[in-house]
Amino acid sequence: MNVKILCLVACGFMPMIAGAQTETLDYTGLPFTPVNINGQFVGLPNITGEIQLSAPLGANLTDATVVPVSWSFNDPVLNSVIASTGPCCTTDTFAFTTVNGVITGWDVDVSFLDSAAGSKTWSSIILSDVSGDTYKTGYSYSTSKCDGRDPCSLSLTQTATPGSWSTSIAAPEIDPASAAGGLALLLGGLAVLRGRKGVNVAKA
Repeated sequence: MNVKILCLVACGFMPMIAGAQTETLDYTGLPFTPVNINGQFVGLPNITGEIQLSAPLGANLTDATVVPVSWSFNDPVLNSVIASTGPCCTTDTFAFTTVNGVITGWDVDVSFLDSAAGSKTWSSIILSDVSGDTYKTGYSYSTSKCDGRDPCSLSLTQTATPGSWSTSIAAPEIDPASAAGGLALLLGGLAVLRGRKGVNVAKA
């Protein structure tokens, strides 16, 4: 009987032990070739980003699409908050290939498009895979207003070598309701064990 009670107590703590783990994927791309416009570098020096998942990536995946809890790259408009609340046409795609838990392939495509007043459209795009990184940003008009001093668009590409990923897994948080339930079950089990011990002593 004591074994059954102890098993019951252990089961009471299982929700706390089996809480879902989250994983954070951090990406660092290689530097882009600088582009000078009017004597100043324009754009990102390289792509960096963070993708948070509700559960770790599988150990062996083949081009598996994932839906992050949140994500953010170093262009200010390329993050999940802007994507979910932006005024127009945001898209994002994340797919990964893993071998024994190591990311060996990926396809990340995040973009932002905002049609503003005056027939002007802003856009930012990041593409990343094993062939390298591409970053595009700029704006366009329904009628051409761009010239050499204001080229309107910029495209940076690093296709020599891909960037690298690092991962970290967060310990599961203990849900307060589960903790309270497990503690109550533990105390109840201990009380039953204590009562049974007293009964056995009395019989002796």
